[in-house]
Amino acid sequence: MHELESEKSVLDKEKLAILFREMLQMCLWGNATDLSLLTHMSADDIEHLQSVGRDAQAERQKYILKDDQEQLWNYLSSLEEGRVDFVLDNSGFELFTDFVFADFLVTHTPYVSKVYFHPKLIPWFVSDVTPPDFAKAITSLLDPSFFPVGKDAAPSNPEHLTHMVTRWKGYMEQGIFNLSVPNDTPLGGNPQPAEFWTSPWPYWNMETHASDLFATLKRSDLVIFKASNLAFSRNVNAQMRRLGPLAGSFPLLSLRTNKADVVVGVDKETAERLDASSEKWRVDGRRTIPSVARVKYLSGSVMRQELTALPLLLLVLTALYDETCAVLEPSYQYKSGAANAKRHVEILILGGGVAGVIAARTLHQHSIDDFLVVEARDELGGRLRSKTFAGKTIELGANWIQGTQTGDGPENPILTLAKKHNLKTQLNDQFGSMTTYDNTGAVDYLEVFNASIDTFSDLIIYSGERLSQNLVDLSIRSTYELIGAKPRDVHAKAAEYFNVDFEYAQKPDQSSAIASSWNDNFTYTVDQGGFSEDNFMSIDQRGFKAFIQEESKEFLKAGQLLLNSTIKTISWSGSGATIGLKDGSSISADYVICTFSLGVLQNDDVQFLPRLPVSEEILV
Repeated sequence: MHELESEKSVLDKEKLAILFREMLQMCLWGNATDLSLLTHMSADDIEHLQSVGRDAQAERQKYILKDDQEQLWNYLSSLEEGRVDFVLDNSGFELFTDFVFADFLVTHTPYVSKVYFHPKLIPWFVSDVTPPDFAKAITSLLDPSFFPVGKDAAPSNPEHLTHMVTRWKGYMEQGIFNLSVPNDTPLGGNPQPAEFWTSPWPYWNMETHASDLFATLKRSDLVIFKASNLAFSRNVNAQMRRLGPLAGSFPLLSLRTNKADVVVGVDKETAERLDASSEKWRVDGRRTIPSVARVKYLSGSVMRQELTALPLLLLVLTALYDETCAVLEPSYQYKSGAANAKRHVEILILGGGVAGVIAARTLHQHSIDDFLVVEARDELGGRLRSKTFAGKTIELGANWIQGTQTGDGPENPILTLAKKHNLKTQLNDQFGSMTTYDNTGAVDYLEVFNASIDTFSDLIIYSGERLSQNLVDLSIRSTYELIGAKPRDVHAKAAEYFNVDFEYAQKPDQSSAIASSWNDNFTYTVDQGGFSEDNFMSIDQRGFKAFIQEESKEFLKAGQLLLNSTIKTISWSGSGATIGLKDGSSISADYVICTFSLGVLQNDDVQFLPRLPVSEEILV
């Protein structure tokens, strides 16, 4: 950059094109310096990776599997004082290369006059750029004491570095460089619309869930996604439907190295050749597909990289909130089996619990009826199970409708279905009808029990404070110890067992304090999104499962349900999926909705072929 300053007056378009490609590759390969990849590298490997000279760029050219640099340059050089946005990824070296590339664009070309940088508010992954990282980068580079002592560690020309970074600082003050959030935003701050980058929404929902951000990016002449896990495809007809309003909304540049199993934009022959080699080319960060999607000149589309090859596999690990009802077992029985099931359907719904039944109902409500619900047991209901004991129905799974309704406020959707199908229930004062025992017999230690309830309330408050400060989650056990509530005797341990182990079916050291607090708030506390403090116990002799089974009878036809069918494998690809059943038969579909419980997924009871992407397995 220092050399360019003396040549600025003689840089014609041809020379700028050459320099642009070098700067672009420098910024591209900076993305490979991800903490997730550096753990297995030696110091020499890292130094080689961070080399930015022309020889290094020429050597790495062979690792570029698909190259849109020419189209990008033709477009960029047509701009006049344009705007470029960077959606940032890693702090450290990659952020430095982003600064250098941005500096080159505004200082040495007439095409760009303003740059916006978009950080994350929290480190979604370990090394993501946050607002404090962004500010610290400039102050650190201007601080001579920042660099380790030693000729190999310190910059060879510190005065050149200082001059360049001082220019960046000036650009920030002049509004040439801009952070998309206030410069003093603390870690975990929540200014809109930046929180979208760490929200659960896919990018094609940006216009709906982050309309201000969407409008901001539409004003950009080029949005460079470093952090987006984007992948590009030329198959517009096949992919545009899944992109929604983001596709074609503004010019996009994906500038990332390959770090995920799913890769698009590579021709089949190249992919098969690399797959056949011993290289981990999809995930090791050594190869890349710099791709551009433009509004006017290029037809391209954008997908989240983790989902690009998963259009036909939707993991629904919990029921939809609006429909999260307990499940009821009908008095009827479908006798359908694998022998008379359809061999191909548009949509397979795996699992006949609440999530599966509500998914089927939702499809039916949208006039989609070419589906099949596949359930391992002999009835619908999932983990809502009951048995007859001493002439009475007892529940083996869920038993209560927890949180009902306060006044004319929102009604628990489980209660809605229970009332609709005349489920018999009994108001149950769970904590007001207790008799306590220990190993000596009946012993009154209700005060200890009530103190345990108060302790859990303290845990909720403490967890809320941690959440508001964006601190990491803790187990219930760790949180109890921090608030001084560790049980000291058998009575206190029994009370804790009832409030935690019995309630959540997990030990305190295995249960999330924040998630447990959410569960309590969203169930009982009206001003936190809950319903009421009441509990209705199901005493219906049809079993608690009756309400979901009766609901299914309103729309489900015999040909849409396959019982007694255990799924062993799910083979999936971009063109569809096939399930393999325990009896050796198989059924194919265009789409699959998987509603298995986390326990089924965590125990590998069902084998996915190929395996799910690492990002999905981590969630499981």
